[in-house]
Amino acid sequence: MTTDSAGTGSAPSWAPGLRRGYGNVVTLGASKVIKVDASLGAIHTGDLLTTSPHAGYAMKVTDKVSAIGAIVGKALGNVETGTGLIPVTVTLK
Repeated sequence: MTTDSAGTGSAPSWAPGLRRGYGNVVTLGASKVIKVDASLGAIHTGDLLTTSPHAGYAMKVTDKVSAIGAIVGKALGNVETGTGLIPVTVTLK
């Protein structure tokens, strides 16, 4: 997005519908650092993650069938106990 001297934004050529302000772009396969809760099971690199009963946190998937449609991504780090921050590959599966 470009900004003129008055501080108003103009749309970039790749997003002609975008007007003023900022836009968020969600990409599949992107990596993001998120909060995880390992109190229900240690999280290791490669584990699938889903929503946790602890609001705002993800946890390790223990039942893949019941987690269908609720998988946040794949862990790229480890948390043995408690809560922590780890990078995650964001996915739809």
